[in-house]
Amino acid sequence: MRKMFLVFLLFCSISVFGQDSLAVKSKIDTAKIVDIKDEMFFTLAPRLGIGIHHNPFFEVGASVIHIDVHHLEFNATSVYGAMIFHQTTKNSSFDTYGFKVGFQSSWGIFMWGIETKYLFFEKGSEYYIPLKLGLSFLDVLTIEYGVNLAKITDDMVISTRHQVGLNFSFNKKIYRTIKKFN
Repeated sequence: MRKMFLVFLLFCSISVFGQDSLAVKSKIDTAKIVDIKDEMFFTLAPRLGIGIHHNPFFEVGASVIHIDVHHLEFNATSVYGAMIFHQTTKNSSFDTYGFKVGFQSSWGIFMWGIETKYLFFEKGSEYYIPLKLGLSFLDVLTIEYGVNLAKITDDMVISTRHQVGLNFSFNKKIYRTIKKFN
């Protein structure tokens, strides 16, 4: 019984001294941490993207991104809009136009999002609502896979439910923040 009590006291003393050393270390580390305003911010960034949704497309738009790198928990949330230029067939030029608006969120390297995409063809317009999953770094570089939630019919010009894309957001403040952590 006395040995168990001594082991208990030893464990408690190690725990107390361990906490004190952690407290000292955290005081040293907090002196190096930048201001919270630099760790969480909103920014407007131009957005460029390429992808395949039955045929190739590219997009040009803008994103409003909220970035949080507080405590090295990299996450971002963005709302975006973009003009889309899409090929109707494999050999056509980018003759189909449209726009999309969406929301995406990332934590670490994982991303999810949803968007609404309208495309205007010669015979009319079509809309798609893809749910997106993928890899992202602060919504600056995103590799995504999307599956359409809207009904697809055989008479639609783009009759596939699946799409893949690669998006970039360009902004000096984002890159300065990323550079601080390298």
